[in-house]
Amino acid sequence: KIDFYYLRMRMGLAYYALQNYENARLHFQEALQFEPRNHNALYYLYFSNLLCGRVGEARFSLIKMPDDTRNAIKAPDQYSVSHLSGESGYFANRSFEKMRANIPEGDYVSSYFLQSMNFNNLSGGINLGYSSNLLISVNRYDFQNRQVVSSFGELSEFDHSNYQNGFYLRYGYSLPESWYGGFSYHSIKGNFNVNYYVEQTDGDYSFQDTREEYQHSYYGAYFGKSFKYGNISANFSENSFWQGAFYQLGSSFYAYPFGNTKYYFGAAYSLIIPQERQGKRESVYKVLAGVSLFKGLIIEGSCINGNMANWADAYGLYLFNTRLPVLTRSGLSLIYSGISNHLQVSVSVFSQNRIHQSDIFYTDGSTESIETSFLTSSIFGGLTWIF
Repeated sequence: KIDFYYLRMRMGLAYYALQNYENARLHFQEALQFEPRNHNALYYLYFSNLLCGRVGEARFSLIKMPDDTRNAIKAPDQYSVSHLSGESGYFANRSFEKMRANIPEGDYVSSYFLQSMNFNNLSGGINLGYSSNLLISVNRYDFQNRQVVSSFGELSEFDHSNYQNGFYLRYGYSLPESWYGGFSYHSIKGNFNVNYYVEQTDGDYSFQDTREEYQHSYYGAYFGKSFKYGNISANFSENSFWQGAFYQLGSSFYAYPFGNTKYYFGAAYSLIIPQERQGKRESVYKVLAGVSLFKGLIIEGSCINGNMANWADAYGLYLFNTRLPVLTRSGLSLIYSGISNHLQVSVSVFSQNRIHQSDIFYTDGSTESIETSFLTSSIFGGLTWIF
């Protein structure tokens, strides 16, 4: 028994010295099977989990940790702020002129184009004991749109400025054996401008501007399990935006090739299952690869493909909330944490392929909607302070 404990500790310390924290944590866990309250094994398991991004598991291990070990690692308070984060970004439509020149033909055609968009987000995390946490986020989108109307061959254009405010709340908890779960609530409020065609009594026509306000809510639940090289998860969402429920099953993995922690790659797959009246099943794929250039600086490339209108990450956070979805997103991110152990700076540049919809109205009373794709470019910058 003693031999096995020391063998596991020696293996764990060897991997820890090589900064291979995933393998290190597995050996420290095995060591604790023989010595459940051993100070050294608990100490190194906590930091191995922390250094490989398993913050929830690290905090969960504090529950059964003896007071002397908890004091030795200077464990955070049970109830404390975990992080504060701010992010801003800008989107630009790269296909506007092409889209404008290819408006579908019809008696009356209304096309609503996104020209640019500003995005701001503030979020913070609160630890509620060692096994649960609360994430709070508020964000705002400011849109610059142009509506192009073709009425019996005559073009009219209208500029609109709209906004969308969002509030996000997520309660998450950690369970033994790397299981996790939680609940989420997301509220969106904004406005939308449209110019409607109004026919006059003398056969002429004019346009009437109408502003519509909207408010939608999402309710969700998620659970999953983390493994050595990834996780599996399931999400459920009921929302008023699409007036239905969505289920999502997902899996992801990541790896360090050749045991070298300088390089990493990963992939993820999600199957989104809507209620029958909401449409067909959708698949979302993601691949990423990263490299650590020097101390504290990581460059990461990623590509996501699929209908992302209702796609959430493994912890229930809905990344794209839009009726007309994002189809692909690819780009690069720079993440730097060399300034301070508490501060993380990130800059990202992405190209996105999104869906655009044109509404066609005919004099016989029939209508038709045509969807086409368009490209946007975006740049984001963010700061995160980790307590």
